[in-house]
Amino acid sequence: MTTLDPSSTPEHRFRFWLADASQRDAAIATLTDTLSEELTVEPVTEPDGRVRLEIVSTFGYGGAMLRPLNVLKRAGIAARGLEVSGLVTDVDDASLRRMVEEWDRFANVGPYRHRLEVLSGMPLLERCLAGLERAPEGGPGRPSAWSLAVRLVAFNTPGSERRTVLEASRADDRRRTEWLVGAAIGRVDLARLIDEPIDVPDQALASLIGRPGYVSERASYLAALLPAPLPEAVAGALCQVATTRGERAVEAARVLGNAAPSEAIRDALQAAMRSDEAELRAAALGSFAELWGTEARPVWREFLASRSVPMRWTAEDVLGAHGAEEDLDDAAGALARLIRARSSVEITPPRGNEIVRLLVRHRDHPVARAALDDLSARWDRLGNDLRRWLVEHHPWLDPARRSDEPQERAIEAEDDPTWPPPTIERHGGTLTLHFDEGAAHAEARERFEALLEAHPSVEVLDADREWLSARISGPDPERLIDELWATAWSPGPSEG
Repeated sequence: MTTLDPSSTPEHRFRFWLADASQRDAAIATLTDTLSEELTVEPVTEPDGRVRLEIVSTFGYGGAMLRPLNVLKRAGIAARGLEVSGLVTDVDDASLRRMVEEWDRFANVGPYRHRLEVLSGMPLLERCLAGLERAPEGGPGRPSAWSLAVRLVAFNTPGSERRTVLEASRADDRRRTEWLVGAAIGRVDLARLIDEPIDVPDQALASLIGRPGYVSERASYLAALLPAPLPEAVAGALCQVATTRGERAVEAARVLGNAAPSEAIRDALQAAMRSDEAELRAAALGSFAELWGTEARPVWREFLASRSVPMRWTAEDVLGAHGAEEDLDDAAGALARLIRARSSVEITPPRGNEIVRLLVRHRDHPVARAALDDLSARWDRLGNDLRRWLVEHHPWLDPARRSDEPQERAIEAEDDPTWPPPTIERHGGTLTLHFDEGAAHAEARERFEALLEAHPSVEVLDADREWLSARISGPDPERLIDELWATAWSPGPSEG
């Protein structure tokens, strides 16, 4: 048993092994270039030739492990196994209760969170689950505090995902179910990065996917982390949800791309692509193309002409990932328009990266060559995110590295796309609207708020760039919001 040191610092020490020892230098360079301000790395070559990386990180717990593992994964470097120093596998009941109650009182000030962060093991997980079950609603040691203990112990405990998913499927309380699914997500997210077996009971997960609201969304997200192809029961539950509406349908449709192709999945995705919800149609297209490739061509061509951001951007990604030589004209046109679009939002990977990959694969074709030449000619006017990505992946497109002068095409910028309406949360009589990141920085966002303030049935209570709260006295607030949102975009916004 490891004893708990109350004076321990939030400096996290852990180690993992590289799947390919020959990537030692590349792994060190990748971590040093990206995360040098928050961690130190010491490589150790073991007698059997394996390479172990000893890490000391000052980043918050959980992220301390996930961040370097994700950085390496994006660089094509796989890890195997994980050992965390200083984990505590047993404390007595009184100490455990005191640790949870003290965190509830003092939160992340001092050592109180770190004392929970080092707890590990199935016996402790069972005791934390019991604590969550009987936690009082008020005072220190509330359910929210015990839920943190469950999440942290589960993160440190191999195989905990099975226990937390089973417990979630039996829970009647919505909050508790969400917490337990979240605990499973944390552990599975780590397990997939260290090549650890993942054990999620498929029937229990399927039942959670079928739940209403946010529980379904989170359960679908958990399914997205599982190795493909998805279990049949999980795929069946996703099919049912994908043919409904709202965010849970969007998440379900998005995850179906990880299932094995079937007629039931084809029917569900085709139905979703006919929805009147842009985000659902986009998610369904992405999954359909993942499973049936160029059979999605008629749909992605239709979506390329849409003014909807989710539909157009998804069509660009799908075209780039699954297109062939016959799609080069569409790809060249899409790239020319998007590199002339104005945007104040940077994303990773950048918009257009898949189309660039397609054109690079066919760079000897005159259409692809002209499109890439146009890209180089506009180098200094590209978005910062796209230019950085090009420097990393295709530096030869930088005109400074070329011996010739790239030629720019004469083409108009794309028409400004529109973002979906904000999502709505009800809190009694108050509605809180949440905007997509791109929509939050569009001029139409400001016009929409002005329309709300001017409407006689609306009282705007508070607002920030990403959200707005209001009271609406009319009979159908959601419809009014949709109508005002459409009106805000009708003059033609200057940002997308």
